[in-house]
Amino acid sequence: MKKEIKSLLLFTFTLLFLAPCLSACGAENAKEIVSESLNIDVSGAREVTFTDSHGGFHGDGTTYIVLKFQDGRMLEELKKDRQWKPFPPDADATVTALAYGISDNSSAIGPFTGDIELPEIRSGYYRLIDRQSENDTDILERDSFNYTLAIYDANTKTLYFCEVDT
Repeated sequence: MKKEIKSLLLFTFTLLFLAPCLSACGAENAKEIVSESLNIDVSGAREVTFTDSHGGFHGDGTTYIVLKFQDGRMLEELKKDRQWKPFPPDADATVTALAYGISDNSSAIGPFTGDIELPEIRSGYYRLIDRQSENDTDILERDSFNYTLAIYDANTKTLYFCEVDT
């Protein structure tokens, strides 16, 4: 009986010790997340902000990452990539509603970035990835959101990355 208790205690302590180590193995850093999601090289950036509220059973939450660049290489890369559109998104009301919200005298919609307030950007590029694209309805007409929005501020050389899952 004593041998069984010792074995059980040893197993329990081993499991308690290894569990945090194993869960950290799959963790990604901010630059890896941005690089993989947007298919761009951000290795030369400095991480300013990294928050992630994803978790729980359904994985809902918001990942918010801010990366600062020292030179203009990122801007030149984004200009060449057709998936990135010039900012501001005047012709794309969806991006404006998701990032900043839209309101008039009678109604308001958005923003849909959780607790994150994106700064006003005058010059740069943006990319919206609808990760629920098999759905034919407009992203703003859905009951849930699964999108990635990235905005690059050319004036401050800053990339704002927001991944929302509801």
